[in-house]
Amino acid sequence: MRNYPGAQRHQNLLTSTEIATIFLDRQLNIRRFTPSAKEHFNFLDSDLGRPLAHLTHQFDYYQFIEDAKTVLETLVPIEKEIAKQNGRFYILRVLPYRTEDSKIIGVVLTLLDVTELKEANNRLRETARRLVYLTG
Repeated sequence: MRNYPGAQRHQNLLTSTEIATIFLDRQLNIRRFTPSAKEHFNFLDSDLGRPLAHLTHQFDYYQFIEDAKTVLETLVPIEKEIAKQNGRFYILRVLPYRTEDSKIIGVVLTLLDVTELKEANNRLRETARRLVYLTG
């Protein structure tokens, strides 16, 4: 991480959100990642500078690189639901990585666990289906 005033506060913020975040440069090499990202990708601290494509992960999804390339080309964010091999669900967001002066220097990937939300939504749909059946 660059050494500038507030850099540690920014790192603390990224860490405390518990949102897995991966910063890639324009060549899709790893610039940095949050501790939460280690739960999904097999990161080592020595992986900084390595291509993301060289790492393994625990998702039933294999388009991370294609999505990152698309966002770099179009500058249009991508958001989709993906599944992990353990049955949990995540919202993947791929966004342009912009500097303070809006220069694009790569992409940012975030992963947010939405398993409980998805399960609650499924229960609500099932309850609504039963209610329609009973009243219907």
